[in-house]
Amino acid sequence: MTLNLRYELRALLGQSPLLFHSLIRLRGRKASFAVGPKTEVVIEGYPRSGNTFAAAAFQLAQGREVRIARHLHVSAQILAAARRRLPTILLIRHPHDAVLSTVIRHPEWEPHQAVREYTRFYRSCFDLRPHFVLGRFEEVTRDFGSVVERLNRRFGASFRSFVHSEDNVRRVFAEVERMDREDTGSASVTEATVGRPSDHRRHLKSELRARVEGDADLRRRFDEAIDLYHQIVTTIDR
Repeated sequence: MTLNLRYELRALLGQSPLLFHSLIRLRGRKASFAVGPKTEVVIEGYPRSGNTFAAAAFQLAQGREVRIARHLHVSAQILAAARRRLPTILLIRHPHDAVLSTVIRHPEWEPHQAVREYTRFYRSCFDLRPHFVLGRFEEVTRDFGSVVERLNRRFGASFRSFVHSEDNVRRVFAEVERMDREDTGSASVTEATVGRPSDHRRHLKSELRARVEGDADLRRRFDEAIDLYHQIVTTIDR
């Protein structure tokens, strides 16, 4: 099985909580990231949508270890959270930025496949909108505290809000870099993968944008994803 087919299978399984979470627990790795009996909060989104920043900032603000279901990037997480009535944040970023960053992070993904999965993921989540608050990338990375406050209001929770100070952001980025090293198994940060701003990634994204503009079918797929993005951010009560 090629890597592309493996990711496609994962995406399809990722729409079923029973199948996907059974697979994750069998594999062991990232099993603690799946929604389960000890989960306190769910923070999920398509890759490169502020997932690592949000999880690190949320953890820092609480001042204690919190069991966060995160970083699996499948709608099964949102569906499982809805069934358990768990406080949930759905993260979202404009598809041009999220998809192109994902292709840089996972070069084995074809852009067509990555943008198709973006659309599939958010379409699957759209009908679950009463069960989460939305966290737009720009808000998460600039004022995450307001997202946490909405989460508390929606779910009657009492999580501590993140104070978006220069010192706290610095501490979050230090944790983001630690998580990147842990994920890649590298002694140093990998600029193509780390979940923080990167000049290296910005350059690669510019090259990918030119590729998108030169491919009519890819432009059509992005237009579809952008329409869905605007539908979500304008119709879901943040």
